[in-house]
Amino acid sequence: MPIQHDLQRGKEGESLVCELFGQHGFTWQESTTFERLYWDLKLIHSEIVFTAEVKNDIMAAKTGNIAIEYFNSKKQESSGIDVTKADMWVHIIGGQIFAIATANLKDFIKNHSPLRIVEGAGDNNADIMLFQAGVILPVFCRLCDISPSKFLSKIKEILN
Repeated sequence: MPIQHDLQRGKEGESLVCELFGQHGFTWQESTTFERLYWDLKLIHSEIVFTAEVKNDIMAAKTGNIAIEYFNSKKQESSGIDVTKADMWVHIIGGQIFAIATANLKDFIKNHSPLRIVEGAGDNNADIMLFQAGVILPVFCRLCDISPSKFLSKIKEILN
């Protein structure tokens, strides 16, 4: 898949996240070129500010597997979960938005073996770990299911 297509899909995912958070009183800032190495969005509310890494997992709905990138094989350097400094990891599957504190996702990965590892995925530059959705999604929070009155407190809970 060409890199421009991957970038477009990523931007579509970020737009979905901004729309959802915007409905709950958040504003946002996109990362600068340098910051993009470490996070995608800064989400801002009067009570909380945090950064998010956003992944629009196009294949997950078809395969039932969740992809977590960890290495850029073209650049021969760590990427994705191994370099992010984001507070929250946001994963989009079939238009549904799931979130987890990045530290909790890293702990999960450390303690659970992936279904398999795929080298050269996406635009042939991403090495990914694939986890069965039924194994990894229970540690995420499905944000679309949260009532407006509980959204902010749930975001704070995810981050703590």
